[in-house]
Amino acid sequence: MKIKGLILILFLSFFSINTHSSPEWVFYHAFSQFPGYYVSGLAVDSSGYKWIYSPDSGLYKFDGYIWNKIYIPDSVFSYLKAHGIFIDKSNILWFGGNWLGKYDGINWKVFDTSNSAIPSKYIFNNIAFDNDNSKWIPTGRGLVKFDGMNWVLYDSNNSKIPNN
Repeated sequence: MKIKGLILILFLSFFSINTHSSPEWVFYHAFSQFPGYYVSGLAVDSSGYKWIYSPDSGLYKFDGYIWNKIYIPDSVFSYLKAHGIFIDKSNILWFGGNWLGKYDGINWKVFDTSNSAIPSKYIFNNIAFDNDNSKWIPTGRGLVKFDGMNWVLYDSNNSKIPNN
């Protein structure tokens, strides 16, 4: 009797674990919940919010139920040809594309060749963050490190990077 009861409990435990651990896929598409046609950037912040950028409809924050469109000022939108969204350890959004953009939830900032050490207009679709939350930004002319205050360009002239 005790063995049958133990087997039943183990069976029910196994069944419960397996049925609850299966992923549930939800498809969002145009004309339904998601208002855009094309997604070029997607990131999830530490609170679980999904940040989605669509070139045809803008930036959205999704909590799993509600799509909130984020206002992008015209001065930023003219630069906005983002290829990726990246979230640093402070939950600040960074955008790579034809510029480097930053959105802290309130303010937008655009970095380009005129106000930073970024040597070219093109930011590759990858921004990495190290343990100190410095941003590592691959560009068309080298690798840029930004610690929030200082910009350092690593290229074939000042580092062992073989090709800019």
